[in-house]
Amino acid sequence: MTCLLGCSKPSKTTLTPVDPTEAAARKLLASLTPEKVTQVCGRPEKDWLKAYSANNRWRVLQYKDFEVDFTEKSGRWEYDFAADGYGNTMPDSELVSGSEVRLPCQWLQGLPK
Repeated sequence: MTCLLGCSKPSKTTLTPVDPTEAAARKLLASLTPEKVTQVCGRPEKDWLKAYSANNRWRVLQYKDFEVDFTEKSGRWEYDFAADGYGNTMPDSELVSGSEVRLPCQWLQGLPK
């Protein structure tokens, strides 16, 4: 997986209107925590913690076929974005089914290893 160091993350602050489906997904994903990801998907292959400064830290939970990235805000980890196993940032709406968060490990379970 190359996303950890090589993918470009989408800007969530944009002047272009956000699709309503994507906006609803972002609102739902705001409550996603690293603990919830590991509870649902198990222990990640790598749990990266990077700090550019005391006020600029991020955490990456890297699994075989995807990763979930968080930034630290006000002393707690907040969902930032997810990427597939090829380094492509995933639309937030791909992680939501109705009013529930569905992580890639949940919908990849039926695929051959």
